[in-house]
Amino acid sequence: MPLAHAALALAPLLALQSPAEPVAPARPRLVVFVVVDQMIPAQLERLRPLLGGGLGRFVAHGTWYRQTWIDYAVTVTAPGHATLSTGVHPSRHGIVSNEKPKADESGLEATVSEVGALRVQGLADWVREFAPGSKSFSASVKDRSAILLAGQHPDVAVCWDGGNGGFEPAQPGVKDLPAWIAAWNSGWIERAAPGGKPWTWANEIPGDPLALGCQPDDQVGEAPWFAGGITFPHVGPSAPEAGKRASRLASFTVLSPLGDAFCVDLARRAVDELALGADAVPDVLCVSLSGCDAVGHALGPYSQEVTDLLLRADRELAKLFADLDAKVGAERWIAALSADHGVPDLPERRRARLEGGERIASSVLKQAAQAVDALLVEEGLAGAALSFDVRGLYLKRSKLKDARDPVALRAKLRDLLVAQLPCARAFTSDELAAALAAEAMSAESRPSAQAPADAKPAALDTWLVLAAHSFDAERSPDVSIQYPPGSLVALAAGTTHGSPNDYDRRVPLAFLGPGFAAREDWRSVRTVDALPTLLHAAGFTPPAGLDGRSLFDDRAH
Repeated sequence: MPLAHAALALAPLLALQSPAEPVAPARPRLVVFVVVDQMIPAQLERLRPLLGGGLGRFVAHGTWYRQTWIDYAVTVTAPGHATLSTGVHPSRHGIVSNEKPKADESGLEATVSEVGALRVQGLADWVREFAPGSKSFSASVKDRSAILLAGQHPDVAVCWDGGNGGFEPAQPGVKDLPAWIAAWNSGWIERAAPGGKPWTWANEIPGDPLALGCQPDDQVGEAPWFAGGITFPHVGPSAPEAGKRASRLASFTVLSPLGDAFCVDLARRAVDELALGADAVPDVLCVSLSGCDAVGHALGPYSQEVTDLLLRADRELAKLFADLDAKVGAERWIAALSADHGVPDLPERRRARLEGGERIASSVLKQAAQAVDALLVEEGLAGAALSFDVRGLYLKRSKLKDARDPVALRAKLRDLLVAQLPCARAFTSDELAAALAAEAMSAESRPSAQAPADAKPAALDTWLVLAAHSFDAERSPDVSIQYPPGSLVALAAGTTHGSPNDYDRRVPLAFLGPGFAAREDWRSVRTVDALPTLLHAAGFTPPAGLDGRSLFDDRAH
């Protein structure tokens, strides 16, 4: 048979055997966002062999970005969660710190104390806009975490009642709890103190903790923790007598693995009660685990308590993910994992490694505050200081009206603080506003609206850009202060975060679910990339104008 005729004869058969056109995957029915407060990347790295649950699932089966950075200076809980949820810098979403000035100028208040604190849409808001009828649930021990991780208008957002115990509405102005959460609350004391007796937090780290990079259980620099103990075991309070408040038990819940376990348990209930992921309209489930932060502040990120707590969280998340596999479908949900900020090791351990670590006495701040007050008196502005703390100086707007030259005054106060404090940098609000304007002009001059992840105006230095990304004219200090790496101010023991130093800005970021291959990615990415990536993976076009970019690769399908 001639070759041409043979080809014609075989054509129908070849057509039958040719690969079919790829079929687009079904849109995920549920978008999950898990944040572990204060979890540094080293936790996933050093504990990787022991992570067989939810955290381990991200590491072993998800796309894990090993170089993820926070792109602003004030690395604390509220802006951390808001940035992950919104895909824009704090300078745009408005949550620049955990606190903001009160309207009556009597001091500072929680940044989420008022409705409308978050100025742009978050994850749940965007999903609802793209898919009307979408439902959302968010839980955390902290109110700011529960609210901000979900967005402006989550259907249900709850936090822990630290005074009485049980979950309560996180959003300001919301008074009523769904009946199913109230029913859960009725049994929390029995869960925290079974049979009315104390629950004991014992060390369940398998093998030698020191081999995992843990510090000794009794480490110099650890702060006295709940009931004054810094070593295992930690024994909680007994159940309170009938009619008495359970405040000590409620506090122990926050400072132990119980808080995280309770948040995950409530999230599992929410899947059933709210029918999350039950139909073709995608829903949102947010869980922020705060135990790592609550314990880490006192004992440090390499403490045996933080290590044990994370291993327990891994097991709790495994239960949630198993539920989602069974009820939503193993290929019908996607998830992100990250942290709101990092944290430095205890200064005592840093010094032992010759990395530098210093505890700056609170008396240094007091002396600086006195010098500020004296300068303000000289300027005829006695009592103009609204608040002064480790992050900066707030001035009363009502008093600034009487200043001869507010810009010059702020510059003079900045110079005074630089002379008084062992700070690395200090910026006035005027400098930060100018830096934001310069960055905006630079962005407008670029040919593409989508800037590369590491794009920064050439004329601006890195610390100034980071500080500018944390600036809001109404909510930020008039003078912002940044300290040298390893320095902790007014903290005699334990550790804290909030700086633009690398250890506070580097966090984990991983994605799990359809379209996310099991791999490690070493490109430099940012926390603002989390929202557009989740939206893209959920089948939506990320909105224009975000500071982040989608990392999701359609070709992975």
